[in-house]
Amino acid sequence: MTALTALILVIFYRYMNTTLANKLQKMAHEDQEAIRKRQQKGVVNTRIFKTNTKKMEGVIARFGWPTISLVGAKGSKNAWLIVQHSDGNLRFQKKCLQLMLAKAKKNPKDIIPMQIAFLTDRILTNEKKTQKFGTQFYWNKKGEFTYWPIRDIRNVDERRATYGIGPLAEYIKSAKSFTLAPIKKILK
Repeated sequence: MTALTALILVIFYRYMNTTLANKLQKMAHEDQEAIRKRQQKGVVNTRIFKTNTKKMEGVIARFGWPTISLVGAKGSKNAWLIVQHSDGNLRFQKKCLQLMLAKAKKNPKDIIPMQIAFLTDRILTNEKKTQKFGTQFYWNKKGEFTYWPIRDIRNVDERRATYGIGPLAEYIKSAKSFTLAPIKKILK
């Protein structure tokens, strides 16, 4: 590591909100545990998502969108993940997307473009509209895991590339390995 790189890291971490980054990490860990239990055991714990949504509303009210410069790349990713799974509050998801877009416009390096694409599609599918980037999948009536309808599918790979996402065909291929246990229990 060069002296300049070390100095940049010291400056970065001096201004990074590590307390908030740690809080987001804990929330994201709970989120991912809930996702794993849903996938592997069929236990759906909506309480985790609702609780995390409430906590994120407080974070947003106090700090605005948790950017990379505020909480680091991992912290910002954790914030996005929590909002991505805040499906019970579409208005909040839309608010967060607008905050992300505004931050990206001000400083493109402070937001990961892929997260904007994923949240955009999540909102569109929650509204029962066609998605733009082909990031959201569902189980159809035949029991197949397939992508939600995509608007202008011929140009989807171009849109995906603009946001740092690989081709749809590769995404579909990796999604084919996704498994989901039947729902056994729902915790509200």
